[in-house]
Amino acid sequence: MQNRLLQYLILPAEITDFERGYLARMNRVALIFFLAHVPALMLVAAMAHTGVFKAGLLATLMVVGPVLAYSTLRNPRHVTKVFGITAMGMGGLLVHFGQGPMQIEMHFYFFVLLALLAVFADPLVIVLAAVTVALHHLILFLLLPRSVFNYDASLWAVVVHALFVVLESAAACFVARSFFDSVIGLERIVQGRTADLAKRTHDVRMMLDNTGQGFLTFDMQRRVAEEHSAVLVSWLGALPPERTIDSWLAIENPELAEMFALAWETVVDDVLPLELALAQMPKRMLVGERTFDLAYRPFLEGDRLAKMLLIISDVTSQVERERFEVDNQQISRVLEHVVRDRDGFHQFLTEADELIDPLTSSSTNRGEAQRLVHTLKGNCGLFGLHGVAALCHRLEDRIGERLEGFDAKDAEELVTQWRRLSTKIGVLLGEQGQGKFEVDEAEHARLIGAVQGGAGKEEILRTLEDWKLEPTQVRLARMADQARGIAARMEKDLEVRVESSGVRVTRAELASFWASLVHVVRNAVDHGIDTPEERARAGKPAAGALTLSTFIERDEFVFRIRDDGRGVDWDSVRDRASSKGMPSETRDDLVDALFTQGFSTREAATEYSGRGVGLSAVRATCQQLGGRVMLESSTGLSTQVELRLPRSRTRDRESLSCA
Repeated sequence: MQNRLLQYLILPAEITDFERGYLARMNRVALIFFLAHVPALMLVAAMAHTGVFKAGLLATLMVVGPVLAYSTLRNPRHVTKVFGITAMGMGGLLVHFGQGPMQIEMHFYFFVLLALLAVFADPLVIVLAAVTVALHHLILFLLLPRSVFNYDASLWAVVVHALFVVLESAAACFVARSFFDSVIGLERIVQGRTADLAKRTHDVRMMLDNTGQGFLTFDMQRRVAEEHSAVLVSWLGALPPERTIDSWLAIENPELAEMFALAWETVVDDVLPLELALAQMPKRMLVGERTFDLAYRPFLEGDRLAKMLLIISDVTSQVERERFEVDNQQISRVLEHVVRDRDGFHQFLTEADELIDPLTSSSTNRGEAQRLVHTLKGNCGLFGLHGVAALCHRLEDRIGERLEGFDAKDAEELVTQWRRLSTKIGVLLGEQGQGKFEVDEAEHARLIGAVQGGAGKEEILRTLEDWKLEPTQVRLARMADQARGIAARMEKDLEVRVESSGVRVTRAELASFWASLVHVVRNAVDHGIDTPEERARAGKPAAGALTLSTFIERDEFVFRIRDDGRGVDWDSVRDRASSKGMPSETRDDLVDALFTQGFSTREAATEYSGRGVGLSAVRATCQQLGGRVMLESSTGLSTQVELRLPRSRTRDRESLSCA
């Protein structure tokens, strides 16, 4: 109990800066207050005729103590204790020199000063003052009673008076200690909590700085807060003077920073819902050989966006692992195709390289780039290289977002992945043999029969020379497999018939032509062949029919693809052409629209179609070879597309049996 009382009355030894400053102000005011007592007491003595000069002398002597304490003591608490004793001494002088009818009222000074001493926030000041006034009253009551009371007071009156002093002193001590704990000691509490918070912040910072993620917050003006993960500096460099997030990102990736600033304007404009606006923000960042994911967490004040938390994660190893897995999957599919058609896959690689090369040049125009990428996507998808096809799909999006021109930098990721993958495949497959050509048993048998039948030397030599050309039967069979694969992925039943007519053509002359035909095949299966449910409602066989054929007609080499599907919806084509301001009066106008760059009746692009690039690429390739495209379609019944090339451009020949 005694220890608790002492702990209550005695303040902690440490004096905070706030307490020191506060007491310095209070002590200065108190000193002025005591100095003012000298003339005040002289005035009271003059009015009570109790000795003006004596009052002035005693008051001056009483002030010496506070002046010396204020001037010499470094501990402000010690000064306040001197002031507490002085206050009660001044009260004693006031009562002594204020003798007369008002003397008893002069005692209010003690009670008022005891309460005011609580401003020093130190219970000991109150205790010392109370002891001082008690000793004063006791000693003077015994030695000079008239100096304390203006009547012959009994001991009982003095005791009652002392009890009130004790009661007020107890209350004043409570006020002083509460004032210290709640106000003066608040700084200590704040410091303690600040230290604890700093420790927690340090611990959190250490945790954040040692993870694979970087955290930062920025405001609506994109200014980055002072606190952010230290790892960001190692990734992005030092935060620039502008302190904006886009200026920081621009150090390593200027294009991403520009995209970030533009997308952030959409967020700030508050036109789109916040979730949709944030979906437009960049999600991935490349810094050298490292890959980072960007995630956004909004801080809201009510319904208003106040700040944004950006989480940057180093996903380089994850991306490499995923890329390795995709490469392995693609190579396994390559092996499947090689087992079935090694020569065909080598041709695909060669044609793909020819499609890739122009994408590295900024001289390639936007339309040409779209056609090249769309063709490469189709061919890669058919040969099971879905990782490359997905990159092509994303590149198509980027090219489509550009208002004009083509930037070869957009294709860097695609070119890099393709060359890395093709190198692996090249090592796996080895060099393609040169000077090889294919002859099936039927052709070989026909040649033997011709020799046995006495065919002329010129005719036999011409047949042998023809064997060095590429049989279209191989190309058509390859397309048939591709069509079946697409149909299976789209859950459509499909029967494919191949009719090559024994035609052979030069391999190099028609490489781009064969590569472009992927679009016609994909369109036939996707747009043409109807679903099993649609075919059942139309009274058609469950399996769709697709015919691929080549033949020679007069002076033209003809490739024909015919399906028994839903046909072209000419009304939809007319409506879309009209909405785009294109001619739409005649059937020829509508056919021309179908083969125009960017024209599609689909509302959204899919893996197979919808960008309006495929058919335009086919026509462009055909026209480059001096040929033409023809299309016939009956809605709900069938569609037939013919690509006709001048026979002189193909250097084709028919087999011996067709001669």
